[in-house]
Amino acid sequence: MANIFLELSESQKRQYIDAETVFLALAQARKAAAEVRGSMFWRDLKGTRTLIRSSASGGQKSLGAHSESTQKLFDSFMLRKTNAEARVKALKAQLATQQRLNRAHRVGRVPNIVVNVLNVLEKAGVAAHFLVVGTHALYAFETAAGVRIAEQAMATRDVDMLFDTRKRLAFFTAMEKLDSSLIGLLRKADASFEVVEDQHYRARNNDGFEVAIRG
Repeated sequence: MANIFLELSESQKRQYIDAETVFLALAQARKAAAEVRGSMFWRDLKGTRTLIRSSASGGQKSLGAHSESTQKLFDSFMLRKTNAEARVKALKAQLATQQRLNRAHRVGRVPNIVVNVLNVLEKAGVAAHFLVVGTHALYAFETAAGVRIAEQAMATRDVDMLFDTRKRLAFFTAMEKLDSSLIGLLRKADASFEVVEDQHYRARNNDGFEVAIRG
């Protein structure tokens, strides 16, 4: 029986570690940036200079009249926001570089559509509700083991994602805040995704690739 495993080279292993470091740093930076979404500004209300907190969805809330404490609050928020946005921008540039190096070293080989779907879920803050299972999970296993599995063992036209039913309420609450649906998120990865008729937990794009949600 032919050996379906090929060990990664030392350069490939180092590249994976470098790419993973940048990816995790960007995830943390995005989380910090999410905490300062929206804005703060001063507004004159009935002759009083008042600090207003505006949410990303457009809602506004008064934080009180101008004082030493509200000025410190404003200055702290703006500094955190500026630093967070700058860090995200810098790390996104670094990630783009790592992605090019991944291709050069043949490190990152997960199909682009799968990467795009996972990135959309991560950006929406709901990635923790899903776990990739089945054939596509082998990409994670092979990298952890420092090997490559033969292409013929990885060929598949769908990705299975296990939904954590224990967090069902938290998931739907998050989706409500996003004012979206799961198919709406998938269409951000590929606009051609449609729910498969009579299979409400499966979506297919124009290339015939399917995302199957399992509970």
